[in-house]
Amino acid sequence: MKYVLAAVTIILGAVVVQPAQAGVERPKIRVGLYETTAPITVVVSGNSIIRTASNTALYTLPKDTVATLSYDSTTALYTVAVGDWSVTSTEAIKIDPKKKNKISTITSYSNPPAWDTSLNDNMFYGSVELNDGWVVNELGIENYVKGVSEAGNDNEPAYLKALYTAARTYVYFHYLYPTKHAGEPYLVDATANDQVYRGYGFTSRAPNIVSAVDATAGQVITYEDAVVVTPYFSQSDGRTRAWSEVWGGDYAYLQSVDDPGCAGDTLLGHGVGMSAAGARYFANEQYWHWREILQYYYQGVELTQLW
Repeated sequence: MKYVLAAVTIILGAVVVQPAQAGVERPKIRVGLYETTAPITVVVSGNSIIRTASNTALYTLPKDTVATLSYDSTTALYTVAVGDWSVTSTEAIKIDPKKKNKISTITSYSNPPAWDTSLNDNMFYGSVELNDGWVVNELGIENYVKGVSEAGNDNEPAYLKALYTAARTYVYFHYLYPTKHAGEPYLVDATANDQVYRGYGFTSRAPNIVSAVDATAGQVITYEDAVVVTPYFSQSDGRTRAWSEVWGGDYAYLQSVDDPGCAGDTLLGHGVGMSAAGARYFANEQYWHWREILQYYYQGVELTQLW
């Protein structure tokens, strides 16, 4: 199975950063899953609260009970219905499980992975919200990272720890500086435009990735005590690119480095930051520690424990 990695962001202008601090609260991440004009139906594996976007409770939803959410773009009104009960609101509406380990299933959503169309990645930790035509999944950052589908479960643990630490750092950077999707009801989307996210279905199929995320939980990449943006990509042609070569400007930790595991290959992706194929080479053939891999591709950085 081939995974195309494309975590990237373009930051324009100066960014004011704050020093990393231990004991930071784990953030919740809002993921734009897909756009739709059709109603959506949601079932949760535990008891839930149906709420408005401002957290006004509307209804207690028993486990395994279907709720239907719809949005009328002509009137800008939202409606939620459960059996004979319904409410219409000017605010977006979400279904919020009472316990964070319960699974929300969007039963109206078909999202099979290309390699096995008998599966359907329509299950997610956290809440499901219909907001201005977007279906948004809001969940804790660690569960989000476990649902990022940008590696195979059978990859070397050192590679998985490096990749998923970069993935955590990428989304946390955007949590701190939410400019990429300004004006949208989500922080990141579920595609290679940000990070490919498939939710609980992927998590349940990838126990080694879950272990790698758990082993590195709360660790992010910092440079001079600031959380940084961490682009990564599929494969280089023997060297990575400096940020300045691709997007202009300059980041001291994003310079071109030799990528011996990809010598003679074709560049796949933007080329900036960590090369996935190169990182697998260092993990599989050179037996590098995952921190060594990160500090090679992102020069001069440190790993900082935030939570």
